[in-house]
Amino acid sequence: MLPILNFLNTNSPKQSLRTPAYLSPSSFLLHLRDTDLYVKRYIADPGLPWDSQTEPMAFGSAFDSFVKHALVRHLYGEQAVQRGEPYHLETLFASTVDPEQQAWAWETGKWAFSKYQEFGAFDALLSEMKDAKSLPKFEDNLNATITLPSGTQIPLHGYPDGWYRNAEDQLIILDWKCNGYKAKSNISPRKHYILQRPKLTPYKTATVKEFNGITINEGICFSEVSPEWATQILLYSWMLGEPVGHSPVVAQIDQILLKPSKTEQEILTPGCRIVTYRSLILEEFQQKVISQLEDVWKAVQRGSIYLNMDEEEAHQRVQQMAKLTQMQLEHNPILAIVRQLRGKS
Repeated sequence: MLPILNFLNTNSPKQSLRTPAYLSPSSFLLHLRDTDLYVKRYIADPGLPWDSQTEPMAFGSAFDSFVKHALVRHLYGEQAVQRGEPYHLETLFASTVDPEQQAWAWETGKWAFSKYQEFGAFDALLSEMKDAKSLPKFEDNLNATITLPSGTQIPLHGYPDGWYRNAEDQLIILDWKCNGYKAKSNISPRKHYILQRPKLTPYKTATVKEFNGITINEGICFSEVSPEWATQILLYSWMLGEPVGHSPVVAQIDQILLKPSKTEQEILTPGCRIVTYRSLILEEFQQKVISQLEDVWKAVQRGSIYLNMDEEEAHQRVQQMAKLTQMQLEHNPILAIVRQLRGKS
């Protein structure tokens, strides 16, 4: 029998716990969305592994591989995407798409990227990036300790899809979202986009204007598109040195939105739209995130974790979740193996 569970201390009345050294956009958002699961993944020791890559996730990673490879090739030159370099296409694809998904994901990701090009989204983005003050970065490994207005310091860590500063020194952070793969029903675009392709139409109430050299929907805060997307991009901006709480942050999401598929051919090459959302993350929302970030970080450092409980109740809940995590690992050897292979979160 494999020594899978030797690290579990089943005799101790209290479970072993971890204190995270930093917050990431994903861990912070998970804490806000599902604190129990946050404890199971980030506080229990050992914790639950992240879920395996699903088909929609594999599709998104495959598309990312094609678009980032192409952007790097155009911006940095052929030498930057040769074999042995991180943005060599096959290397990038193999490092981000699970092996069992790769056979179909390559063709579907390639097809989606061809639509991104055909509809003009790639050329539009490349044109804006070519005028950047410095070469854009992709999947940058960001580590920074930010200081909140209260003086609280919080270590942050993350990997933005892409970012650059345009000719007017405006920071622009972008991400790609791929939605609708094998969806059973149609998924509509979110509100407030600045352009939907191939129709080339803005959202019905969009006020499309130029801000610091970049076209945005001026009438809304990006949080009205998605609070989660806005939070993710906002934390990246602070990691990149933007003043916490005040600097105008330009957020951009290019969404590849697929239509429902009925046949095998439609699954491989479904109908799609490319929807671009770009607007500012305004100060009111930034202040809300600052407050949430400080509350979460202090709770995590105290070990109480839960924001809506008193200290004693919260500590008891943490122990319960840690014990439940241990039981899940003990009774599901596959989870334990995955946990060991992937390492601690």
